[in-house]
Amino acid sequence: MNFDRIRYMEWAKRMQFIDPPGTDLSGSGMEPPSLAELGVTMRDFALSGNNVYGLPALKEAIAAKYACKPGNVLIAGGTSLSNFLMAAAILRQGDLAVVERPTYEPLARILQALGVRIAWFTRRFEDGYRIDPDRIRRKMPRCAKLIFVTNLFNPAGTLLEKGDLEAIGALARRCRAMVISDEVYLDGVFSGKTTTPAATLGDNMVTTASLGKIYGLGHLRVGWAIGPARLVRRAEHIYDHLTVHNPYIADALTLKALENLPRLRERSRRRHVENYAIVRRWIAGRPDLSWVEPAGAFMCFPRMPKGYSSRKLQTILRSKYDAQVVPGHFFGSDRHFRLGFGMKTSTLKRGLKKLGAALDDMRS
Repeated sequence: MNFDRIRYMEWAKRMQFIDPPGTDLSGSGMEPPSLAELGVTMRDFALSGNNVYGLPALKEAIAAKYACKPGNVLIAGGTSLSNFLMAAAILRQGDLAVVERPTYEPLARILQALGVRIAWFTRRFEDGYRIDPDRIRRKMPRCAKLIFVTNLFNPAGTLLEKGDLEAIGALARRCRAMVISDEVYLDGVFSGKTTTPAATLGDNMVTTASLGKIYGLGHLRVGWAIGPARLVRRAEHIYDHLTVHNPYIADALTLKALENLPRLRERSRRRHVENYAIVRRWIAGRPDLSWVEPAGAFMCFPRMPKGYSSRKLQTILRSKYDAQVVPGHFFGSDRHFRLGFGMKTSTLKRGLKKLGAALDDMRS
C-alpha cells in the first residue's frame, strides 16, 4: 500500500471494514454492546419523529450531562461531523487555526476543506505529551481564530487537566478566538481522576463528543457539540444543507444509551481494567518500545527505536501475520504506532503475540 497517497479515513474504512485482517488492533474504541446490554427492545425501534434539530429529549439529556441548556447542544452525525460543523461555524476561508501535533489526521483535513491556514504546536513525547501554553502562545498570532485540541489526546490517551484547559482558553480569549476540544475519549478515564469538559470553562470553549469510542456505539453515528447558542444555531443552519438531520432511530437509541449509561460505563471499565493491564505488561517486556502511559480510553501510542518505520511494521503485520495496528505515519510520527485494546481479551492477547513477532522481524 502506498501510504503517501492514502488518507487515514480511507485507510480505516478499507482496512478495518472492507478488507479486515484476522486480528485487528487498530480500533481505538470499546467493542459494541449487544441490544440486551444496551437495554433496548423492539419497542424502542421507532422510525420517525421530531428530531429535525436533534431529538428534544436527547438534547435535554446531553444538556444535563454538561450542566448547560438544550440551546447549547448541537446534535450531528458523530463527533467528526460535530467538529466540522463547529469549525465551519467559527471560521471563514483564509482564517488561521492553531492545531496540536501529532494530530488526528481528519482534524487537519476538516480545516483544509474549509480553506483554513494551520499553525502547528507540538505535544512532545519527552514531555509526556503535556501542553505547554507558551508553545501555543508562540504559534498564536493575534489573527488566529481557533485552537483545536483533543482530550484525551488522540493518539496517546493523555489527559488535559482543568488548569491546562483554562490556560488554553485564556490564550484564545486574548485574541478573541475559540477553542474546540474533541472529547470523544474523555469518558474513558476510569481511575477516578477528575475530568473537566472544556465547554464548562467559558463561552469561548466548545466540547465535541459522542458515545462511540468509550461505549462502543460508533455505528449509531450520533455525536454532539456543546458551545455558545449562537454558534450552535449557525452550525445547525450549515447542517441544513448537508444531511439535513440524523436518522430518528439513531437519536432514539442514543437517548436509550444515555439512560443506561452507568451500566454501559461499568461494562467498559471492566474491559479497560483487564486489557490495559495486559498491554502494560506486554510493553514493559519489550525493550524496543517506550510509551507515555495513557490516562484512560482504549489506545496508546508506543514509540519504536530510531530507524524503525510504522509503515514497514504495518506491511509485515498484514502480509505475514494477518494483523494490523494504525501506522503512526497518519499522525505525523512514523516511529510510533497506535495500538487499540478495546476488543475481546482473547483477541488482544493473540494480536500482541503477532505484533511482538513483527517487531522481532524488524529487528533481525
